[in-house]
Amino acid sequence: VISVANNSLLSPVLLRPLEVGIDIVLHSLTKIIGGFGEAMSGVAIGRSELLNKVARARWTFGGVLAPQVASKVLDGVRSLPLRAVQMSSSARQIAQMLDGHKKIARTIYPDLPHYPWRDAVVSECSGGGSVITFFHKGGAEAVRDMANRASFFRYGPSFGMSITTINGGSANEKYYGQPSGFARLSIGLEAPEDIMAELDRIL
Repeated sequence: VISVANNSLLSPVLLRPLEVGIDIVLHSLTKIIGGFGEAMSGVAIGRSELLNKVARARWTFGGVLAPQVASKVLDGVRSLPLRAVQMSSSARQIAQMLDGHKKIARTIYPDLPHYPWRDAVVSECSGGGSVITFFHKGGAEAVRDMANRASFFRYGPSFGMSITTINGGSANEKYYGQPSGFARLSIGLEAPEDIMAELDRIL
């Protein structure tokens, strides 16, 4: 059995799957590693005898990274440790605030006490990452209104960027089968106090 893990949510700063026995690790460099939404790319990491098969497929189908894109990714890599730790720390505070909010039905974040696999997160990870999922009691319309009224959040499908983004609403429920009120909040580098004040205002 060959195990493959996608570590795009945490990055190697917060979790190193190879060190716990995973064979191949995937990262979307577009997300937290790139960090600024300027480059689309990805990487597979693992033992050479396994990655040779991946490399052959790449040679067949293409997928060589342009120098300009690689340069943008490297710009993100240089600040990755600082960004990953700060964003994870902020997300933990914000998840705790959302978890007790009267308009939120449910909050999902790996470092919350009721997260089903929290013991594994605590033992293997250096943080819970920057992404929080929650379900607004007002449904998709309330999520859309939140996004429209936000002053410095951006509405967008990606995550892991240096700016806070929100995603959710009726499209997610219709096309991806998400429960009513689904929202995904990706915490950026803004001060956590400012993010919490903004959430309190738009919720």
